[in-house]
Amino acid sequence: MKYLNSEQALSDLAYFIKTISKSQYHKVTNNPWITVGGSYPGAMSAWFRYKYPHLTIGSIASSAVVEAIVDFQDYDEQVYVSVNKSGASCV
Repeated sequence: MKYLNSEQALSDLAYFIKTISKSQYHKVTNNPWITVGGSYPGAMSAWFRYKYPHLTIGSIASSAVVEAIVDFQDYDEQVYVSVNKSGASCV
């Protein structure tokens, strides 16, 4: 479990980019990298660009949640309302 965190995920992506670029896998050499993601992967994309600016030329972070909210009940309530529209058995 100690490796299942955002810091390790960012480090893994950095390792991946360096390895692919160095090995010229699929003829990738000095091509620029752009990280892309939405929601949590969007946050990872933004954090990666911040932490490893030398490995990417940009980042697209759609709906990136970059500030954690403890006990975010508004999200749960919205999911309940949305799911309830499909029927009470769905909730």
